[in-house]
Amino acid sequence: MGKPVWGVGPLLPEQNWRSADALIFDEKVRSKRESNVREDEVKDWLDSKSCGSVIYVSFGTLVSPAEEELAELANALEELNRPFIWVVKSHRVGPHPAPGTHGDGDFFLDSFADRTKGRGLVISGWAPQLLILSHPSTAIIISHCGWNSTLEAIGRGIPMLAWPIRGDQPRNAKLLMSHLKVGLSIRAKEDGHTEPVKKAHILQGIKKLMADNEIRNRAKSLQCIFDRGFPESSVASLDALSDLIRKQKFTSSTKEKIGGDVSSEKQSDK
Repeated sequence: MGKPVWGVGPLLPEQNWRSADALIFDEKVRSKRESNVREDEVKDWLDSKSCGSVIYVSFGTLVSPAEEELAELANALEELNRPFIWVVKSHRVGPHPAPGTHGDGDFFLDSFADRTKGRGLVISGWAPQLLILSHPSTAIIISHCGWNSTLEAIGRGIPMLAWPIRGDQPRNAKLLMSHLKVGLSIRAKEDGHTEPVKKAHILQGIKKLMADNEIRNRAKSLQCIFDRGFPESSVASLDALSDLIRKQKFTSSTKEKIGGDVSSEKQSDK
């Protein structure tokens, strides 16, 4: 079609490009959102855990696994006896209801949060994801593979246990697993059909990913790219895009001026 195309990413907060080892505080780059915990409380909780021990679970803001799968996840995290952070969004749209929400409005995660308090941290609403991913205590992320979460995990060198649900998420998961090789799939496939995720799948996936030194080292190596600063190729692409916009604005304003002059001349002739 003769249209110019430029790659301008990865589009991550500026702090990602400054130091791969520094903590990133979300409140400095994102507007404050409703949550049951403050960012400093999350940091204190992470500070109390050993390096590379925390499992981070987040499915973004729009979709979630089926309710029965979330119950399997809760059972797996409770049985695993490892520290974890699980982010639960209170409002979602998509094929499944918000995690933990039953038809009668009860929240099945309440008792789970009580039983795992201290070892686990259940965050309702907004979570400081950049802080969590940049903290040395975080080992892996269990994610739906939304593009933002995918980029942010790659940028902080965190391996991903992929739990894609819809849209671009399966393709993002394939990128992580087959191309970049910094993640594993949580799903098991039989006869070409994807079966529901069970506790056994989750336990096996977590244990396998936590023990895979090659994936962890590869994720850390990929993170080093961000130490070099925002890619020069992307800077050049952004400059080219800005130049195109300026030229189009100039062309449009020139045409408008010429058109106005012609119209004035016609009016004068009359």
